[in-house]
Amino acid sequence: MRRIVITVGESHVDHDPEVVVETFLGSCVGLACYDPIRRVGGLIHMLLPEGTRERARDRPCAYVQSGIPSLLARLEDLGAERKSLRAYLAGGARICAVQGEIDLHIGLRNVLAVKALLEELAIPLEMVETGGQFGRTMRLFIADGRVEVVSFSAGGQRSGAATQFSGLSEAELRQVIGELKPASRIALAALESARDPAASFHSIERLVVQDQVLTASLFKLVNSAWYGLPHKLGRISESLVYLGLEGFRKLVLQSCLHTFYARRLSGYAMEEGVLFEHALGCARIAEMLAEKSGVVEREDAYLAGLVHDIGKVVLERCASARIPALVDLMLSRNLFFYEAEKKMLGLDHGQAGALLAAEWRLAPHLAEAIRLHHDPAAALTDDLRLVAVIHLADHICNTCGIGISLSTGTNPLNTQALAVLRLNTASIEEILNAIPARLAF
Repeated sequence: MRRIVITVGESHVDHDPEVVVETFLGSCVGLACYDPIRRVGGLIHMLLPEGTRERARDRPCAYVQSGIPSLLARLEDLGAERKSLRAYLAGGARICAVQGEIDLHIGLRNVLAVKALLEELAIPLEMVETGGQFGRTMRLFIADGRVEVVSFSAGGQRSGAATQFSGLSEAELRQVIGELKPASRIALAALESARDPAASFHSIERLVVQDQVLTASLFKLVNSAWYGLPHKLGRISESLVYLGLEGFRKLVLQSCLHTFYARRLSGYAMEEGVLFEHALGCARIAEMLAEKSGVVEREDAYLAGLVHDIGKVVLERCASARIPALVDLMLSRNLFFYEAEKKMLGLDHGQAGALLAAEWRLAPHLAEAIRLHHDPAAALTDDLRLVAVIHLADHICNTCGIGISLSTGTNPLNTQALAVLRLNTASIEEILNAIPARLAF
């Protein structure tokens, strides 16, 4: 089987029986349409019921009103007939319990919009798996039109045993943290050098070229479609000139973490590459929030978003076997996921990540954003704004289904973060509308 993963604002149509199309959904909705006679099908991941005319034109698949007609047109181009199509709908969750009431009702609005449009188009809905508070994986098998929806409901991960675990010892943590190295020590040295306003581009280039893997990774990223360069760059100094020191610092850390994040985290139910997708999505959304609110530097927001979940890698290494029992604890005592981590393991993944950040000598304000990204109320005044940005960016990522894991939907949105950033429901909806154009994975 050939697996094709789509993300928010994307669609894929196919007639190859070897293809399985897959997406991860939060409050977004996924719609699969299949013609069983001609064995042609497609899947679309839609963010909102509708967008502005300009946004719907540029990213039609992000919105229900423009996305469904776009999907149908592409299916018909492959030979499908509308009268034969069968539709399957999933997603539309109300992601996260909320501390302080705010609810855009995105999931419900999406579901209602899809149902209304399909009824108008006379396309029957064969399956509806929507609502609830947990993310889902949706898969369409092109061979036979089978649609599989797997909920990230923590109830599906219950251990069924009353196993007791003691908290992680300091020795266990220190051993794992000592073993978890970034992809390149030279990358961290280059990151530190690039923070020095007196450093020359030439001195930074001399440092970077000492690591061939880092150099290759930098070129792969800077020459990718995301940066949209008119021609490929072949020297580090060219990258510095084009990106500037701020852009270069972001690129270095992204390169440094790419391999580190690529691993599969079975305890958190994250497939290979999903953690990197979530981290990169959170970084870009955090940057948007920084621009919108004006309360933190864009670069700080981006870097903190990129590293906020490094603690999951730590706990995966030393506690993955305990996570099913941790889920039992969360459900039986009505805890949030990060609270259950603390009770069972002695610390949550944010605190574990802060320990790793200190080992890597990341800036203290980044370590604090990592430590408290699920608990912004505990942040000191100096760090509160950056913590609030990462807290909200992480929640928006989960809402959009970007890098969904076992903990998605089981940690709360603290709306004090909105007050700190001087944002309201209208501001958040505006940011959601802009996401498809900013998140091109």
